[in-house]
Amino acid sequence: MDKRETTTTQEGTYIVFLIAEDLSVTYLTLNQGMTELRNRLKDRGAAEEMVRVAESVRPSIQELKKTGFLLDNDIDLKSGTAAAKNYKIGTIAHILLPNDDLPDDAKIEELLDGLLSAYQRVIETPPEKQPIDAEGSVKVTDAIAAVPYGIDDAIDELFLERDDVERFLDIWAYKKNMILQGAPGVGKSFVARRLAYALIGFRDDTKLQTVQFHQSYSYEDFVQGYRPNGSQGFERKNGTFYEFRDRAGRDPGGTYVFIIDEINRGNLSKIFGELMLLIEPDKRGPDWKTRLAYASDEDPDFYIPENLFVLGMMNTADRSLSLVDYALRRRFAFVGMEPLYGAPKFRAYLEERSVSEEFITRVINRMAELNQAIESDRTNLGPGFRIGHSFFTPTKCVDDSEAWYRRIVETEIHPLLEEYWFDAPETADQWRDRLLR
Repeated sequence: MDKRETTTTQEGTYIVFLIAEDLSVTYLTLNQGMTELRNRLKDRGAAEEMVRVAESVRPSIQELKKTGFLLDNDIDLKSGTAAAKNYKIGTIAHILLPNDDLPDDAKIEELLDGLLSAYQRVIETPPEKQPIDAEGSVKVTDAIAAVPYGIDDAIDELFLERDDVERFLDIWAYKKNMILQGAPGVGKSFVARRLAYALIGFRDDTKLQTVQFHQSYSYEDFVQGYRPNGSQGFERKNGTFYEFRDRAGRDPGGTYVFIIDEINRGNLSKIFGELMLLIEPDKRGPDWKTRLAYASDEDPDFYIPENLFVLGMMNTADRSLSLVDYALRRRFAFVGMEPLYGAPKFRAYLEERSVSEEFITRVINRMAELNQAIESDRTNLGPGFRIGHSFFTPTKCVDDSEAWYRRIVETEIHPLLEEYWFDAPETADQWRDRLLR
């Protein structure tokens, strides 16, 4: 480290050897510290700043390419830890050194001398003063695609408190399979994706796959089966989960999340088949591999890798849904989501979108009264039918608070109440009128 630049690996640029988690390779890198940047700019802002610095530095160290260095951040430390991901983002230049064929001391010294010379130029010319050209650069959009995403980022986007987010992630990391259950409008889909990003450690949709179960969804759709080939015949095709599992298996250092919306709308035992056993957290990996129903003699046995996590969503208010199979229920952790009308973040969100104080108070108080009535109706409804706050989360600023509120009550809340009290329409009408008063 050069004291003019930094005295800690938490900030600035410095030279560092990075060893892959599986000990297969070592990288000699010119890298950047992220901790201080994250404290100031949060995860995404810190990553964007490091990409900007790397882009501005690389044109002045082009001579490193003559000795085998690559001027990008394409390193693979075979690890899904936050530290490994941050080192990848911060890499300015690197050279790979296979641990089973390391160069001799003279070669290492030569590489270090060249990198130290480049490092001195970086120190003497601040990034904002360095010339920028296209040669040897990495597309900023490509690098930002892998921007770290942590608990702080999730908390910024959700109405949940930190304790809840941490609890959900801890449960999911331990169990590997989790179901978010809650009434309509509690934000299950939105929360699911943010939890997935936080678990992955990146806002990276390439490591996500989402499907929606329905009554005709089958094992053949999910895992593997025969499909018409357009030539009056059939051919075997892999299902969505099979393909995603292959992707996760090819990247053991990454974290992959498979999201299933409306998970209890399908015939779960039929859809999962052999996977009912393989998704268990202690049945992951090749030691538990098995033959699939449609496998040929040449096909390898199937298993689910450790780095694949499953997240289901379940609407507790849909009367048409089947009960969750007991065998599947014990393989998933179930966490409940509640309406959050009383959350300080919900009020702040509406204030930021120009909803008047009068109507913010009306939304919070009236919906709390309605949900209390729904919860108390244990004969027909109950807690699982309470109405969530997402109905009242505008994406843009509201020009007319009264018109906005009336529209939601009349076109979204009232139709739902008519469904709830289908045998007592007068109750639904009374609540509509009460909400609008």
